Amino acid sequence: MRFALNQKTVKTLPFEACLDLAAGLGMVGIEARNDLGRPFFDGIAPVAAGRIVRDRGLRLLGLSEVYPFNHWTPDREAAIRDLIETAA
Repeated sequence: MRFALNQKTVKTLPFEACLDLAAGLGMVGIEARNDLGRPFFDGIAPVAAGRIVRDRGLRLLGLSEVYPFNHWTPDREAAIRDLIETAA
């Protein structure tokens, strides 16, 4: 079975330290979060962050979090569009 590290489980670690931990534990990748009180990838540009992830032999398996999905608003739509833009 393969495992990935959800960044929220080590929310105090900087992005690159989270990657180092995941790689050191033999995980396949991470799920990056935007609900940790700081920007995705600690402000590293998404393309550069992707390169850093790949350089460690990892995959970026998810970007989270927008909630609650059961209460749709224009702000929620904008947040989801931002996630899509970051992922692209």
